[in-house]
Amino acid sequence: MVNNPQDVSDYRLVDAGSGQQLDWATLPDLTQNKTFLAGGLNVANLQKAIDQVQPYVVDLSSGSEQNGQKSLKRMQALVAIAHGNGEKNN
Repeated sequence: MVNNPQDVSDYRLVDAGSGQQLDWATLPDLTQNKTFLAGGLNVANLQKAIDQVQPYVVDLSSGSEQNGQKSLKRMQALVAIAHGNGEKNN
């Protein structure tokens, strides 16, 4: 049994799966590991997710789609937010 996951892992993946959004407030402190955050991230919630979880990497795949197709405009907005250049509460 591992009492402290930080002792055995350098990275952690947190994903609700199938584009579903997690309740980030229920997550334990993940700042000690490099966290990959996925699941339901989009323009409307990405800044809040970054502020709460402070992930090392974000997976924006489903959040960049519009009508089942990748949207260049959404991808650009998501990248701007992830890089700290987007407006909060977009």
